[in-house]
Amino acid sequence: GLIAAEVALAVVLLAGSGLLVRTVLELHDVELGFDGSNLLVLELRLSKEAYPEPADQHAFLADLEREMLSRSAVETFAVSSTVPLGRSRSAVWIQFDPDDVPPGFDGSPTEFPGFGGREGEYTANAVTATRSYYDALDLPLLWGRLAEPMAPDAEELEVVISERMASDLWGGREALGEDFRLFDRRLTVVGVIRDVRFGDVRIDYLPTIYFPMERQNLDRTLRVVVET
Repeated sequence: GLIAAEVALAVVLLAGSGLLVRTVLELHDVELGFDGSNLLVLELRLSKEAYPEPADQHAFLADLEREMLSRSAVETFAVSSTVPLGRSRSAVWIQFDPDDVPPGFDGSPTEFPGFGGREGEYTANAVTATRSYYDALDLPLLWGRLAEPMAPDAEELEVVISERMASDLWGGREALGEDFRLFDRRLTVVGVIRDVRFGDVRIDYLPTIYFPMERQNLDRTLRVVVET
């Protein structure tokens, strides 16, 4: 009886370890969409007391960038609201003018992990980043160009979107020049970038909007990305 129980337990353990190894191998083959080699990511918190205004925040980041790039080991310095595979995700719900609804959008709520969809609105992941962010992570533009920074109170803003979002709504390259609304601002697509995985590697590519960080009001918690 004891030997039979030990054999049964050994079989269960072997089966479990086999599943674990297979899962690890499958995850190892998952395409992340970015190059994470030689990258250091730090979380940075800017207190309201020390940096009360956006100008104070941008001045600090400019000083930090100069200091970091003065070091021979640092090739690229970037700042963003979140990073691929990071814990933080920010969802936004965008709207379209009734006479300019994308051909790929039928008005149904968009499936988005951790956030509920809204009828008649498209849910997307939102990332705010400096222009150097794309170089640091080796994220190539598929079509178009990077967005130009604009004033924080500008009614219109240029953005870059992910391949998944471009494909979902406009079929791909046709997304260039299209626009949509977020709150009271009109956003125009000027570039499409390769898909990247955010959060759990088992989650499919999220439709993502990339906002230029320069000159914008910043989150209090940011991510610094250093490529060595």
